[in-house]
Amino acid sequence: MDLTPKLIDRLAHTTFCRPAIAELAELFEDATTEEVSTLAAQLTEQGEDVALDRLLNVCAYRNILVEPTVLAESAAVIDDLTDLPYCYVNHDASAIGPLIKMARSEVLSRQRQAMLGRLVTELALRHQSHRDEAMRLMQYLREEIRTPPAAILVYDSLHMLESDKLEEFAFPLITDHDIDTSLPDRPPPKIIGGGDTVRRPIPKLGRNEPCHCGSGKKYKRCCFEKDKDILADASSYAGVTQSQLAEDPGIVGDADVIHGLRAYEIKKLNPENLATDQLPAAYDRACCFGLLEVAFTMLEERSKRTDGRYPFDEYHFSDLMDQALAHNDIDLARRARAWVPRDSGCVDWDEVDLQFSLCTDPGHLTAIEARCKEAFCCLPDEKTGFRNHEFCNLTHLFRNQFPALSILFARAALQECPDRVLDNELLVEIVHQARIDLGISPWDDPIDALFNEYEGEQAGRAADEKLAHETEALRKQLAESREKIKQTEEGLSAKEAMLSDLKRELENTAAQQEARKTVTEEPRREHQEATRNTVDRLRRQVDNLKAEIGNQQEKRQRLRRELERERQHARRASAAQVSKSSDIQDDNGTAPAMPGENVRPIVVPDYHNSFRDACQSLSGSVAASAMKAVAAFAVYDFAIWRNARSIKQLSNIYRVRIGIHYRLLIRWVPGQELTALDLIPRQDLESWIKRHA
Repeated sequence: MDLTPKLIDRLAHTTFCRPAIAELAELFEDATTEEVSTLAAQLTEQGEDVALDRLLNVCAYRNILVEPTVLAESAAVIDDLTDLPYCYVNHDASAIGPLIKMARSEVLSRQRQAMLGRLVTELALRHQSHRDEAMRLMQYLREEIRTPPAAILVYDSLHMLESDKLEEFAFPLITDHDIDTSLPDRPPPKIIGGGDTVRRPIPKLGRNEPCHCGSGKKYKRCCFEKDKDILADASSYAGVTQSQLAEDPGIVGDADVIHGLRAYEIKKLNPENLATDQLPAAYDRACCFGLLEVAFTMLEERSKRTDGRYPFDEYHFSDLMDQALAHNDIDLARRARAWVPRDSGCVDWDEVDLQFSLCTDPGHLTAIEARCKEAFCCLPDEKTGFRNHEFCNLTHLFRNQFPALSILFARAALQECPDRVLDNELLVEIVHQARIDLGISPWDDPIDALFNEYEGEQAGRAADEKLAHETEALRKQLAESREKIKQTEEGLSAKEAMLSDLKRELENTAAQQEARKTVTEEPRREHQEATRNTVDRLRRQVDNLKAEIGNQQEKRQRLRRELERERQHARRASAAQVSKSSDIQDDNGTAPAMPGENVRPIVVPDYHNSFRDACQSLSGSVAASAMKAVAAFAVYDFAIWRNARSIKQLSNIYRVRIGIHYRLLIRWVPGQELTALDLIPRQDLESWIKRHA
């Protein structure tokens, strides 16, 4: 089946309704997948959007599968993108790859990218294939698309992928709709001008007036029916249809016409036929779709004309050159560069030469890029089980010849693997040495603050874990002690009850014996002997119980003393924790009130002898940091003022953190005095305050 003008006209004039689509489908009763794919590719290339739309409707109606790549590329041209999902109802997972590639293409609008992303999501979940690629695509679109409702559709698709469920959330499933149930029974009403204010493309005539074509016939018997289609295609410009505007926007000379064109329509524009003021708009539109060759032809044509409303800006070629380099189009970048004025002060030619060099001869940078990509993963080694510290290796590799790059890799290494303490200590030293080689101060690198911050966090976590472990051990000991005391008290109560019973039994026996003495004048000897034995036995039991009760009371007193010691230990641990919390809170005390920008008198700092002695006795890095902190405080550096805290017991005295182990003490009277008093270890801060309070 060949794509003839007659077939294109038949496709373009078929309405979206069941009778019309069914009638058109009869033409393709014996068509194969290869034939309809070829027709679709030709219509896409020619930009026949409505005809392509109807061809895909027919393919969906007759269940003809279009080749996946051709079907995906048709999304850039098809008139109504909501008709595209009908063709994917019976496709398998092979259609996902071309859709992903097309969804990331710049020739599509954001709305069309979001729609293709939704198609990819549903196909990936339906066939359980390419799920990771679909997730990466939707994450990319989430960063690119900001305007609703396309952005909402992207987030809804991401939610569907994350839940791994093919079910409706905010939007219905588009691959569940079959064209048989969607086709209306009647043609939709014609909308003239698409809702905008329109002008007549042909003169207004009565039905019985002579036809405007000059045939001499009445209008109703000549061009009346044909003009109905022309009126339905009316535009906002008198005498011009929308189809004519899309084919040749230069007939009206208005730049606003260009802004609504799509990518395939931009590609068909002839720069020579456009008005001068339309060429910049066509250039911008082509750049939006990534059509850089078309953009270059628009700029070339604009540079030849002098009748524009505004003079031509040759620096557009510089912008186009940058975009071509970003797309690795070296030939176009060179052609655009030839138009940029060489004496321009707005172009950094060294930067341009570096960009060309990176694109034409990347050299070792390709290998470095691969190693950096591997370093970001930081996966454990299969044999040793240790994580590869690739950024650390690159730091050492670049140390001698490229110290600046070595510093950058060291910073990345510390951020990527902060738990490699020994390696990171060596990295900090390498950064200091590299900065010396570069002729800059070794103490101003952000890696020092990062390392100290992580070291402080590690120390704090270790102290918290130790305190938590000790507290838990004390809690267990207290619970065990309470249980022992409880058991001892229960045993003691039982013994006391037994003793009471024995006492009562002894008293009853003695009373009975006395009664027998008074009643019986001649008691029998055997009975007396038995009574004495019983009394002796009961007395021995009483003595034993008294001794055991004494032992139990002594044991209970000992356990109570142990419980009291454990309680005191727990109170001391709790007090230490509260003290630590109060230190942290105190360390975050009130910052000094910084004067306004218009009233900031500079006071030259003085240095107390204690501060001088401390600087001489401490390491060079600590002393250097303290000296810089004093100077920064004097010139109202926000970073230092933010970390300064007042001391409640001492007026006009402030402390500043120097690393995590030292504190700088200064006296500041606004506009009058600034004195560095002392530089002390952090643990000596409380004693220093008490000594000077």
